[in-house]
Amino acid sequence: MKRFSLIALLGMLMLNSCEKVIQLDLNDAEEQYVVDAMVSNIDRFNYVKLSKSATFYEGSDFAPVEGAVVTVTDGNGVEFPLLETSSGFYENPLLVGQAYMQYTLKIEVDGNLIEGSTYLPGNSQIDSVVTLQNQGGFFGTDFTSFVYWSDNANEKNYYRLRAYRNDSIQTNIYVTEDNLFNGIATGTPLFSTSYKEGDSAVVELMEIDEVTYKYWLSLDQVSNSQNAAPGNPISNLSNGTLGYFGGYNMDIDTVVVE
Repeated sequence: MKRFSLIALLGMLMLNSCEKVIQLDLNDAEEQYVVDAMVSNIDRFNYVKLSKSATFYEGSDFAPVEGAVVTVTDGNGVEFPLLETSSGFYENPLLVGQAYMQYTLKIEVDGNLIEGSTYLPGNSQIDSVVTLQNQGGFFGTDFTSFVYWSDNANEKNYYRLRAYRNDSIQTNIYVTEDNLFNGIATGTPLFSTSYKEGDSAVVELMEIDEVTYKYWLSLDQVSNSQNAAPGNPISNLSNGTLGYFGGYNMDIDTVVVE
């Protein structure tokens, strides 16, 4: 395992407390389209989900929107029409994201036009994932996963990390930028996801562009907001559409807890 700097780990441990505060617009109660769209280097993570809801905070039971015309175009001008493979879910098996490529999204539905763009950055590889048993106290006696990787010194990098316990995805949001660990090997614990002996700990390390980073950071902020009228997450979509179109260069690793 590569050694990593203490200051980098301390910086990552303070991730939620030291990230930038982003100003948000207030929600309105009008019915709006909601887009969950991504392009990535892994074939199963290239899709567009289109739904409709009165507000972003009604929960996950959005009504799927059928019959849209959905197209993703890469920076070379190659168009990928997405077909509706299930209600409100659009995909094209030929669409697989390429590093350092710009992508644009176009959705035509019920006389409305929704557009957005994202950039697929380079790929940082996971050096290792390890699990350590907690020694009681605040974190109990379950296991916690730690993910280690090396940051590219020649780029400004933004990251999202996602954890699974066996086949169950964890909903906690982990995002960071490389201000405190630019160009060095680093690591972070994913404290909010706990494991028991025999579990499979799956970790996804995703390099993302700045716009996607700001979306997930603002979503984390508003999800934890105590305000009566929290704001909508920052979006890169036109016409006040909720959600995002994100580019992800992903690496995935799995370890069995023992």
